[in-house]
Amino acid sequence: MWSMSKPMNLCHGIFFNKIPHGRILIEKFYSKILKQNKGLTICVPPGYEPSLEYPVLYLLHGASGDYLTWYFDENMDNIMDYLISEGRATEMIVAMPDGNVLTSGTMKIGDRSTAAASPEDRKIMTEKHNKYFVEEVM
Repeated sequence: MWSMSKPMNLCHGIFFNKIPHGRILIEKFYSKILKQNKGLTICVPPGYEPSLEYPVLYLLHGASGDYLTWYFDENMDNIMDYLISEGRATEMIVAMPDGNVLTSGTMKIGDRSTAAASPEDRKIMTEKHNKYFVEEVM
């Protein structure tokens, strides 16, 4: 049977003790491309050294999520800390941007659905969002 409860609930307490933990940075910034405020959650590994280079994993949320979903709902920081401590993942930075495609043209700002948008508006929103991701997030 399929359940919407998050599977990591079973792991609370296991991850919190006796392993090194990284840090979480939650940033807000203004996107010049999208002309709106966006958010970004960043998870850095235990012992993070800014002078070193790390691989970056970009995690995008689902349609109803935002830049906080992987942190608050899925415990991504604890998952990464655990996997790194077990040697099952390399130290890396995990970036979780706000991937919501908001509006252009006939849609209202704040509407998270593109279903009502015209094909032209969807194309414009997709192009802007791709540019935002590549130029402002990465």
